[in-house]
Amino acid sequence: MDDVLSDHRQRELAELVRHLGRYRPTEVCVEAPSETQHELDEAFARFVSGEMEPRRDEIAQIGFRLARDAGLPGVHAIDDRTPMRWDAWRASSPGLPTRIGGSRVGWIERSGQLKRSRNGLRGPRFGR
Repeated sequence: MDDVLSDHRQRELAELVRHLGRYRPTEVCVEAPSETQHELDEAFARFVSGEMEPRRDEIAQIGFRLARDAGLPGVHAIDDRTPMRWDAWRASSPGLPTRIGGSRVGWIERSGQLKRSRNGLRGPRFGR
């Protein structure tokens, strides 16, 4: 069985975080309910101090590493459990895709809201 804590996978994750760090993140958000922010803050502090037991989830393996390496004070929980009303979303946003899936970035590029550059993604949602 392939284990994310194996030396091989840990090297891959370190490389991934190194590549993500090239974008010089100023915030790191993770998929976690907002009501767990306090627990995330405590876990991040234990991670940074080396006191946290190894975890196999993407919050610790990617989010915590990226925030630590970027010198950030922590990560932000951003999972919203509000049900999405897809019919209202489609009706209020003409030209958006009519199905979920496929290349969202491709659609954004075609719509002219996002352009790729040598320095990464540019567009209103990316602050550039």
